[in-house]
Amino acid sequence: MNRLVESPPAPTSLKDLRVLLIEDHPAQRQLVRKLLSLLGIEAVQEAGCGRDGIALLHGSNFQFDLVITDLRMPDGDGLEVIRSITQDAMVQQVVLLTAVEDDIVAALRSLPAEVNGSRLMTVAKPINLKRLEEICQLTLQRRDQRHQLHRRWSEAELRAALGSGELLAFLEPQIDLQRGTVLGFEALARWRHPEFGLLSPADFIDDYQRAGLMQALTLRMLASALEALSLLRAEGYEGGLSVNFGASCLEDPQFAADAAALVRRAGESCKSITLELTETSSIEDSVVEISNLARLRMEGFHLAIDDFGMGHSSLVKLQRGAFDEIKIDREFSSRVAADRSSRAAVESILTLARFLGVSCVAEGIEDEQSRQLLAESGCQIGQGYLFSRPLDPAQLGTWWRQWNAALQQRTTTGEHSDTGTVADEAPATLDDRSLARLARRDQPAWIFDIDHVRMVWANQAGLDFWRADSLAELL
Repeated sequence: MNRLVESPPAPTSLKDLRVLLIEDHPAQRQLVRKLLSLLGIEAVQEAGCGRDGIALLHGSNFQFDLVITDLRMPDGDGLEVIRSITQDAMVQQVVLLTAVEDDIVAALRSLPAEVNGSRLMTVAKPINLKRLEEICQLTLQRRDQRHQLHRRWSEAELRAALGSGELLAFLEPQIDLQRGTVLGFEALARWRHPEFGLLSPADFIDDYQRAGLMQALTLRMLASALEALSLLRAEGYEGGLSVNFGASCLEDPQFAADAAALVRRAGESCKSITLELTETSSIEDSVVEISNLARLRMEGFHLAIDDFGMGHSSLVKLQRGAFDEIKIDREFSSRVAADRSSRAAVESILTLARFLGVSCVAEGIEDEQSRQLLAESGCQIGQGYLFSRPLDPAQLGTWWRQWNAALQQRTTTGEHSDTGTVADEAPATLDDRSLARLARRDQPAWIFDIDHVRMVWANQAGLDFWRADSLAELL
């Protein structure tokens, strides 16, 4: 259906958002309306059932930014609303509110994150003010970007960005989930555009792929990440760095050599760099691609599969034996505390990793409960907003000092770390880098406190080795 609508100017604050609220229960509808009002959002239209909501969507003379709809309603449910929106996408974000059983919620969360331009989210009832504000802020950002980025980037613009310094790597910390120490950083691409501000990969990656410039972008990100790493080295950081790359990079026989040359020019060892193959990339069984994977390992690079379980032939990639790390996708790790299916998926991935002798990093950790469950399941390393958002290189030094000062304070006072065990129980004879190497080994490794006759640290292989008898006997 094509229709003329009043296209509002890009919202500059939450009060500019236009919201459609579809809820059959008057008290629930009143609650959400009150929360929206507290956020300063007054441009709200209401409907008491899915049928009336769909009528407003297709009959209103202006465009909604956000639709909040109940799932179960007597006359047209939330799924009917979503189906209607996908037929005539005029909404930035759709939030499906539900209080139904866990297995149904898990099924709903398997819906695509985005359908025909509208982003879908499932949120448990009752929604609170903080969560609603987060959703509205995301909607605002999405609406603003849609107003700005209404066209594709030309190849000339993409090439100009590569040479101008506008493309840079933000770094997201990777944390030991038990001890709280920083074990690594992942480089994430950002475009600091002079007109449109700071852009995320969603705003330009597809255009780089279409233009055949992904290898150039990858090498630019590696160079920028190495520059940021040098700032951290000056602060005393001794860990590693992870950088994403796509399967198209493996089509060039020169890619491994070019990447290694960049690392050496920066004064680093390839052994400190992990290259993460995006899981949405598909590797063909070509001689060039397989050879390039082997060359990367021969240069000393670690190789990881990013977003494991969400893309092409995960197990086939692992079978090839080139990879020594799995990145657990945020789709699973962010929900590990909320639903059984995500927890089962995470535990299955961790079991597979232990069997194959590869390490695991969990992405998208946003709350303490998820961190604790992942740590208890045997996942050693994690990243996400619980620890830090991706950091501008200019922020790295300040963040590093503040994080380590807080960790030292917990050690001094003997308090339990927000990220795991009591800090002063960690072995003091080995540095974090050594512990990280030991943790990744597929052979048993232990550290004993001989004076107190106890084990104070063991990697997962070490724990599995003793599990058949009784770890309590050893302690």
